[in-house]
Amino acid sequence: MEMFILFLLFQSLTRAQKPQILRFQVDNAENYSTEEWVEFKGKIPHLNSFTVCHWERLRFFSVRDSCPWAFCYKNKDVESDHHCTQLWYNRDAVSGGRYIIASGGFGDNSNGDILMKTFKHRSWNQICWTFQSQTGMNKMYLNGVLQGSYIIDSDFVGEGIPGSDEVFSSAFIIGQEPDPPSPRGGFETEQVFVGDITELNMWNFTLDESTIRNMGNCESFAKGNIISWNLESFEVNNVKVEELEGFDDLCKSDDELLVFPNKRSWSEAWSLCYAHGGIIHTPQNQKENDEFIQVMKPYKAQCADPVSKNLAWLGIKSRKRDWYKIGKKEQLANQNYTNWKSSSEPYFANYDCGFIQVGGTWDSDQSVVNCNSLLRFCTVCKTSGKSVMILKGACDGSPLDWLFYVQKDQKKNIFYEGYKHSKIFFKNGSWHMTDYAVTQSDLILHMDAGKHGSKTPLGRHSWKTYDASCGLESFEERSLTLSICIFGDEFTCDSGQCVNIFTRCDKKFDCIDRSDERGCMMIQPLPEYEKSSPPELEEHLIRANPIFTEIEILNIDFINTVAMSVGLTVDIHLTWRDPKLVYTNILDGKEKSNVLKVIAEREVNKIWLPMPRVIHENAVIGQVVEDNIFYVKIVGKSNPSEMDITESVETLQYPGSENDLFMSQRYKLEYRCTFFLKNYPFDKQVCHFILMMNREGNNTINFAENKPPVIYLGPRILQSFELKDLFTNTSATEHQTRFIYSLKIERLYMQTLSTTFFQSFILWVIAYFTLYINTADFSNRFMGALTSLLVLAALLSSIDSSLPQTSYFKHVDVWFFCFIVNIVLIIFVHIAVDIFLNRENDHCVAPKSSLTMLTKPKSDERKLSTRINDMAKITIPVFITFFIVTYFVISTAD
Repeated sequence: MEMFILFLLFQSLTRAQKPQILRFQVDNAENYSTEEWVEFKGKIPHLNSFTVCHWERLRFFSVRDSCPWAFCYKNKDVESDHHCTQLWYNRDAVSGGRYIIASGGFGDNSNGDILMKTFKHRSWNQICWTFQSQTGMNKMYLNGVLQGSYIIDSDFVGEGIPGSDEVFSSAFIIGQEPDPPSPRGGFETEQVFVGDITELNMWNFTLDESTIRNMGNCESFAKGNIISWNLESFEVNNVKVEELEGFDDLCKSDDELLVFPNKRSWSEAWSLCYAHGGIIHTPQNQKENDEFIQVMKPYKAQCADPVSKNLAWLGIKSRKRDWYKIGKKEQLANQNYTNWKSSSEPYFANYDCGFIQVGGTWDSDQSVVNCNSLLRFCTVCKTSGKSVMILKGACDGSPLDWLFYVQKDQKKNIFYEGYKHSKIFFKNGSWHMTDYAVTQSDLILHMDAGKHGSKTPLGRHSWKTYDASCGLESFEERSLTLSICIFGDEFTCDSGQCVNIFTRCDKKFDCIDRSDERGCMMIQPLPEYEKSSPPELEEHLIRANPIFTEIEILNIDFINTVAMSVGLTVDIHLTWRDPKLVYTNILDGKEKSNVLKVIAEREVNKIWLPMPRVIHENAVIGQVVEDNIFYVKIVGKSNPSEMDITESVETLQYPGSENDLFMSQRYKLEYRCTFFLKNYPFDKQVCHFILMMNREGNNTINFAENKPPVIYLGPRILQSFELKDLFTNTSATEHQTRFIYSLKIERLYMQTLSTTFFQSFILWVIAYFTLYINTADFSNRFMGALTSLLVLAALLSSIDSSLPQTSYFKHVDVWFFCFIVNIVLIIFVHIAVDIFLNRENDHCVAPKSSLTMLTKPKSDERKLSTRINDMAKITIPVFITFFIVTYFVISTAD
């Protein structure tokens, strides 16, 4: 309990003190000095662990790196022997400098980088770095919040940080980065710290996260046991020392009122404040109302209406008889404080805007037209924290700064100051941009400020530019964009409004001025692109760029056995990549892929397409009908590339080497297919359909199978065939590449069996049963067999007409040949039997007497005819049975 009371007493005493701050490079706006530095007078012990925390307010980034502190040492008196444990940081190029990358490094040149997204520009930030040599673990905290960690696993770091008594010489320096030969020298102007530092403390152990969080929230201010912030412990060389009113100032919100004395409509005023990262100021109490009038005093003559005394806009609207304050994104919050000029007037209806008058009273108007067009007042914007404005569109190599901050000069006029040495200011009706680091004649930029100077440089504007570093020999119009929009995540509307970058070119207006849907091109060919040339071979590819092919068979229109052709209706899908193209604004989210976006026809005509170069190699001439309607899409596969800050219009770009082009077109085709009919009707056919593309004298393209390469969802029963399988293959020669898709079909033979084989068999049976007619009845026996023969011949003719002529015998021809021969044989049997019976009749003799008739014995001829007939009854069906079994075994075999 006593310890807790002592802790509270210590905290109260600490808060009662006024923190001393070191102000580096205050008077060196253009030329930084290496003579400003601070050194810790004490000694640093051997450190196996440490925590270093400090508060800083960075005013300008250094040209290279900003180094707030460094502990450097030499093990021996050799110039090259120089080691530093130090903290440094610089702006993050990917975010256009909005974020910073903090680095903690050691004497063996090992270091780790941590991205800090919540860094507050030109405001107080607390940065803490903790280290443990045993694990190599490093952690970085910003304003009490862990930003990231990294491990350095090296023997050098594992031994810890040597103390001052263990080395030849050492120094703990604030505000400069020492370079060889001395731990106390070698300072460079490109690495100085430009800003304020206070409460730098060091511990020889790692503070826990709750302690760091409390310090970052100004809830406690712990002192280090190695370095305890007290300027008596430091040697201060040419650095200004000042005091803050109290420790709470380190966490105080930097609210600021910006006065724009040019008259605007309410909507223009809202856009202006939004572009500066603020809102139209609305007092929340009487004190703020009085401050509002006080701020406007210097502009009273310029802003106050001589009749109505209306002075400036208020950021309020009335809804359902209640007044609301309008936030940054037009969110409405209750407005509890009001100061209407008369309580008797109806200020509680649905009024669209309000404004403050010279005496501090409020008035309003219920007309939307008046608020957004007719009424025009001055604007006071309220910002919380220092807004970061990023300049986009300057040429690569231009000395102009990327980051700008809104500032006020001694006359309270607004200008924009760069994060290193650039400046944007208003003069003689124009906005001018300059840079202290270059000769003024080598860099001249200015833009018209519009009527009464109402136009600000924020948003996207055309500047008259002369920049010698860009190779310009005369003035040119150049589009430049200055905005608070998060670089890489947001798109800047022409007015300066920010919208999500992925809503750019989505065919919906998100910007109030609709500028997000202007200039929406999806394809940007590289300068060396040629439409007539196919995509070139990528260096990392072993083989040619693949044209991934997929055939979607919509319908198998016909299978013509006689003409040996197959009719298909297909959609051909081709997918490829073109490394000489860049695609823009194709995805609606960073992590989404396989998003299809159709390319407009005007852009399709600019690029190489594979489909017009596809030849249907075995198609029937004149029977290739293509649909006039086709589409080309971009299939997003990758995340966007880093955004180019030299482009005025923020555009998400996707390299052609990592994203697909997809083309689809419908065709109605008739292909040649060679049917092998030897086994008809038990035949199985394979039809190949060939797509061919000439490689145009190079090996840059090649057909490849997509997954799946061929699709057919229609019926498997196709007229007299059944579809058994679909398969594909690819091939390539020196000058051609081919994609072959094939159908494997099997004839449905049951109908043929019933209409051909069964009928021919019945005809044979009829002919065969004529053998059982009385042998003496030759006429009926002969005519019955002959009729079967004639009908069978007609049936054969009918079958032949439905099949193509071939140079080989078909099995069905053998079938009919056998049955015809068999019936002919039966006819021969009938004739033979009749011959023997007629011969018997010729051998008959007259009787010798009237009482008797003498004949030759009938046994030989009659018995022979009967024997022939009986033999045919047995042998013919046996032969036919053997033939049928053999026939079906052979014909149905694969």
